[in-house]
Amino acid sequence: KTIIWTTGVSGSHVVGDSGFEARRGRVMVQPDLTDANHSNVYIIGDCSAVMDTETNRPYPTTAQIALKMGAHAAKNIQAQLKGEATKPFRFKSQGSVCSIGNTRALGIVGKTDIKGYPASFMKKIIMNKALFETGGTKEMMAKGRFDLYH
Repeated sequence: KTIIWTTGVSGSHVVGDSGFEARRGRVMVQPDLTDANHSNVYIIGDCSAVMDTETNRPYPTTAQIALKMGAHAAKNIQAQLKGEATKPFRFKSQGSVCSIGNTRALGIVGKTDIKGYPASFMKKIIMNKALFETGGTKEMMAKGRFDLYH
């Protein structure tokens, strides 16, 4: 049995209406995640497009990248406040997992393909980790996925 899954994601009209240079619903940013015309404005996450110097294409819009962008932007803001140079954003993927329902998923972790329950388990762990990192224990306990054995 072969399943072909195609999806598309389009950005919010807010990006296009913002006045920033946007392409395909994403604001083109400098390597340090700032706007080309405003060095004190950082644009990160799904609404930004920063070029991967290895592929010469924008990084994909994933939570993994958005979280890394947030941490990187914070370090660059600290550097700016100290009068130091900012650093370009670089990203090394740890893999990707996509859930398809509660107990099914597929993904790549490192160079290993995973599917089914192991991938679903991994996705729930990743989600819980992200909730903890961004909102602490209270956020993770309120919104986390703990149905790990179903």
